[in-house]
Amino acid sequence: MHIKCLSFIIFFCVLFCSCTNSKYEKNQIITAMNESNPIDGYAEEMNSGFDRLFDYETGINEGINPSFINFIKLTNCTITFNYTVPNIINIGGGDYGHPIFHTVRENSISNLGGITQIILTENISSSDEVIIVAKNDIYEFSRRLELKPINSIYGFENISGYYDDIIFENKFWISDGSDWHFSIKLNNAVIITKQLSQNTVSSMLYDRLDETPFIINNLRYAELFNQYTFRCIKEETEIIVIYYRADSSTPYVPALYLIPNNRNSEYIDIGISWNDESLKGSYIFRSYKINELPSEETVHTDITWVLVR
Repeated sequence: MHIKCLSFIIFFCVLFCSCTNSKYEKNQIITAMNESNPIDGYAEEMNSGFDRLFDYETGINEGINPSFINFIKLTNCTITFNYTVPNIINIGGGDYGHPIFHTVRENSISNLGGITQIILTENISSSDEVIIVAKNDIYEFSRRLELKPINSIYGFENISGYYDDIIFENKFWISDGSDWHFSIKLNNAVIITKQLSQNTVSSMLYDRLDETPFIINNLRYAELFNQYTFRCIKEETEIIVIYYRADSSTPYVPALYLIPNNRNSEYIDIGISWNDESLKGSYIFRSYKINELPSEETVHTDITWVLVR
């Protein structure tokens, strides 16, 4: 009789401890999730959508993969579950190449697939200082060119001219909306000028910011556990959608919908870091106005795209 009573008491104690530990572990998990995602006012929405499924085939009305909520750290935004958008099926990009083999008869500046290409005649010495200057009605920027001989890249010894390819990042907060005026200076003497339109960079993902157009801040590769900032134009942004695909065989599927918190300046900065191996893959960031959310699958060329590796 005493043995039976003792067995019952031991069983009851084990059951009570098991339930208590389970509750404690659950609270630990929820606390850790909230601490690792300091997003103002999102916790209740997160819990309500935690059990939703993430369908890589359609990406619509399937909800949020818990990995994106658990292991992406975001700041200055609130996750929302009130909207859906279709997939992005493709992204486009510019293409450019080196100058074709020919005798350079005159200096030129041109746009070539998103690249500002400068071609100069052979009447330049290696000791000459060649500067490109870009001006609009508000700003002026300059940098030294790193000229390369044209013919040598094709295996010819004679040099018919020189070239340099400049990626010009027309950041939206330094653009005045008009064409940029470019000039090339050879030892402080202007040898060619031209006005060229430049596509405005309306959003970007960066780790360190430089205010000049000759320094490229928009990242194409991001590392796990590092801190980044997504910046976009305030007047064009009411909601930000982050799309994801694990590999090139799948479309870009909407993974997170974000409502910016701070809208007091001309731009919006969203902090982000990817903190788990499961989040590796390609991401697209798109900012929308609520009444302009897409209703059909789209192909975008003007996008902020990054590969997390």
